[in-house]
Amino acid sequence: MEAHAADKWPMKWAVEWPEPKTLEERIAHAERCDEDLGWSPHVALFVDGMCNDFCRTFSAWPTGCYVLSPARQLLFVAEPETHEVFFDLEKLFEFLRTFLVPEAGNQA
Repeated sequence: MEAHAADKWPMKWAVEWPEPKTLEERIAHAERCDEDLGWSPHVALFVDGMCNDFCRTFSAWPTGCYVLSPARQLLFVAEPETHEVFFDLEKLFEFLRTFLVPEAGNQA
């Protein structure tokens, strides 16, 4: 999930911070977001550098979601459809279930 600076990509959500000036501030914002959402330890946290290489490379949406493998291979991209504000959460959950739910024959 992508974090947004209130002074750069104002989304009018409950929690927004000013754009970080340092990598340490960016990491702190990401960690706070992760803590608020309760994702850890199930989801690894990746933070773009201050040059925004990931954002530039993938033309990241402010409401986009990117799923990476443990080897940091891009596996899934969720973006809003045209004229929509947010991506389809069910598509993301459906994709994630393929990794999180063991196949019936593999259950202990």
